[in-house]
Amino acid sequence: LGKSSSAPYAQVLKNLSYTIIAPLVVGQLIQYLLPKVVTWLQKHVNFGKVSNCMIILMVWNTFCNTFYSKASANAGSLVLIIFLCISFYMWFTVICWGLVVGSQHLPQRLRINRSDGVALMMCGATKTLALGMPLISVLYDG
Repeated sequence: LGKSSSAPYAQVLKNLSYTIIAPLVVGQLIQYLLPKVVTWLQKHVNFGKVSNCMIILMVWNTFCNTFYSKASANAGSLVLIIFLCISFYMWFTVICWGLVVGSQHLPQRLRINRSDGVALMMCGATKTLALGMPLISVLYDG
């Protein structure tokens, strides 16, 4: 086609490491280096509510940034977006269910036990939202 373009890969990887990878690494290090503090926090802080609040704040942030950037969409686009959101959530839930059920056919040490299966079903599909929004904002520069 005779056309070319360049992408700021270094900047994208830098932003990706700040917003996605660094928080995950720091969280794992805290759990490994400070297990007593983590145990105390698990007893005294309701992380389920904190997680829900963080997801709501991310949705609110995305909502506000959309209107700040003066993006517009007609009613048909909004219906399509709602349909896609519901479809993606259901699809990722089915994938999580498939992982739980499919693991029962693996050797005993590779199976997902009942409590982990419940956690995967309850949390697996919502993690796509928690990681998806920062990924989209990094890849598409806000």
